Amino acid sequence: MRRIHLLWGLAMMAAPSLAQNYEQFPLENELTHRYLTEFTYDTIPDLHVSYIMDYYNTATTYRKDQPAPVTLNWDTDLGADEYRIVISENPALTDSIEYIQSKDSTVKTVFNLIPGRTYYYSIFSKSVQNGEFLIKNSAFQTTGMLRMIYAEGTHNVRDMGGWPGLGGHPIKYGQIYRGARLIKEKSSEVLITQEGRKALRDIGIRCEIDLRSSSDVTSSVSALADKVNGQWDVEFYHFPNSVNARMYHYDANESNIQEIQTIINCLKKGIPVYYHCSMGADRTGTLGFLIGALLGMSAGDLAKDYELTTFCEPYTGEPGFARLRNYEGKKGAPDNYSDPKEYMFAPLIDKINPGTGQNSLQRKIYAFLKNGVNGVKISEADLDWFIDYMVDYRIVKKVNIDKSRLTLKVGDTQQLSASFTPADATVQQVIWDTNDSSVATVSETGLVTAVGTGSTYVKAIVDDLQKTVRVTVEAGTDGIGLIGPEKEEGQAYNLAGYESDKDGLYILDGKKYLSK
Repeated sequence: MRRIHLLWGLAMMAAPSLAQNYEQFPLENELTHRYLTEFTYDTIPDLHVSYIMDYYNTATTYRKDQPAPVTLNWDTDLGADEYRIVISENPALTDSIEYIQSKDSTVKTVFNLIPGRTYYYSIFSKSVQNGEFLIKNSAFQTTGMLRMIYAEGTHNVRDMGGWPGLGGHPIKYGQIYRGARLIKEKSSEVLITQEGRKALRDIGIRCEIDLRSSSDVTSSVSALADKVNGQWDVEFYHFPNSVNARMYHYDANESNIQEIQTIINCLKKGIPVYYHCSMGADRTGTLGFLIGALLGMSAGDLAKDYELTTFCEPYTGEPGFARLRNYEGKKGAPDNYSDPKEYMFAPLIDKINPGTGQNSLQRKIYAFLKNGVNGVKISEADLDWFIDYMVDYRIVKKVNIDKSRLTLKVGDTQQLSASFTPADATVQQVIWDTNDSSVATVSETGLVTAVGTGSTYVKAIVDDLQKTVRVTVEAGTDGIGLIGPEKEEGQAYNLAGYESDKDGLYILDGKKYLSK
C-alpha cells in the first residue's frame, strides 16, 4: 500500500483527474424511480385512477421509503487503527461530511447525498503509530430527482427539493424536509437514534416544526438539538394540529399559514427546516401540498409526492395507511382514523379549486396565504422572497396593455403592447389571444386586425395572469357604395370578402358590383 503523508501538502486537495469517467450512483431506489418515471398524472379532474398500490405491492429487499446508497470502497491498510472518510461537493473538501470507519471494513455506505451533483472524497488511514495518511482521492456523480432521507429511528423523510416548480425550475434541495416523529407521543422516549440524529444534523437541519396535537408533545426542545453556549442550536416550534387539520377535513386554516411563515423566517436566517407529525402523512401532507403548490409543482407531481407516503413502513412493520389520490368510490373521505385506506388528496383539491378567483393552483394558494384567515396572513414580500429563493423565479404580479379600448373599421390594424410588474419577472413571454376571431384576430406580437363587425376581447396572458382589451369593429364607411341587383343603391357596405377585378368591379359569390 502506497501511503501519502498529510505533510506532503496539496496532493490531498487536488481534484481527481477523472475527466468524464465518474462513477455514477442513482439515489432513488429502483421501485421509487419506476413510480416517478413510468407514468404521469396529467389532470386534476382525473382523480379516479391511482397507481401507487401497483408499486407498493412489489416485493423489495429494501425499505421503500429509503434512498439507494452510495457505496465507497478502498484497499486495506494493515497499519490502520481506523479510516476517516471526507466527502464534499468542493474539490478542496470544504463544507464536508466526515465519517469514521472501523479498520475491519474497507466499505462505506453513504446516504442522503443530493441528486445530480458531483462529489469529491478522500479516505485517510489513521493510526496512533503513523498518524493520518491519504490513501484514496476520487469522485463520483449522483443521479435521480427525489431525495429520500435515511435517518435511523424515523421514517418517510424526504427533501422537498428536486421537483419541477414554476417555469420548470427545480425546487432547491437542502432547505425544507418533511417526515415523521422523532419522539414518541405522550412520552419523552426519543425514537431517533444517535446515528439518525447525526444524519439529520449532517444535512443541515436546524429547525424542527412539530404538527402533532398538544397532548402528544411533551417537550419544547428538539431531539436534534445540542446545547451550545447555554442555547439550544436547533429551533423548535409546535403548531398543534388536531385531526380536523388532516387533509380530508381541510378548510382554510390559520395554523398552516403560521407554519409557512415560520419556514420562511427560518430560511431567511439560513436555517433549513424539518416539519413532521406522527407518520409524516396527513398533517405533514397538507402542509407539503400547500408549500409545493405555492412553489409551482403541478397537480400531478403533488399527487405523486402525496402518494409516496404509501411506501412508508409505520411502527408495526405492516404496510402504511395507503395514501391514494383518488376517491375509490368515496366522494367524502372517512372519519375513521383506523381505516386502512384514506382518500384525502381529491377532497383537498375540491376545497381549494373553487373560490379564489385565480386561474392556476399556484395562484390560488398564493391568494389564500396572502389574504389569510382571521387576520393571519403572509405578506406579498415574504411570499415573493420565498418563491424566488426556493425556485429562482420571480412571478408576474400584474399585466398591463397600453390601450384599454379599441374601435376599428373592418380591415384596420392596431399594434398593442404589454408590460408587466415587476419588470424583472422571470417569464417575459406574452401570449396573445382573442375571444372571437371572426371579429378580430391578434398576432403573436400583439397586432390586432379587424375582420368583421361586432365586439370581442383581445387578451395578453403573461405567467398565468391576463389583461383584456375590448375591441369594437365597425363597417367601413369611407363613402364607397355598391350598385347591384341585391344591394340598395347608394348604401355604404362592408367590402370585406369582396375581390376587385381590373375594371374596378367588386365580385362576391360570382356576382359583380360597381363601386360608386
